[in-house]
Amino acid sequence: AAGDFAHAEQVLEQITRARPDHGGSWAMLGECQLHLGKHELALAALERADTLDPGDFDTLLALAQAYRRSGDGGRALDAARRALGCARPEWSSR
Repeated sequence: AAGDFAHAEQVLEQITRARPDHGGSWAMLGECQLHLGKHELALAALERADTLDPGDFDTLLALAQAYRRSGDGGRALDAARRALGCARPEWSSR
């Protein structure tokens, strides 16, 4: 499993170099790095993704997790709140 994430990280690094303005690629790179325990790199990639594609629910959840793992509870809570704020209405219970 770790090998899969390591390989994905390599591929996504190539993609982000080729398309540095694609927020989704940065988000996927950050999530791979998070799984690999590379918290600082994950934070940088996820923050870049958030800058390029603000309000993306999945990116914000991953960013909250990255902040939490790095020990920054305040920023983790802020990212989680932002994620909840952009949740789609159809996701809420009726």
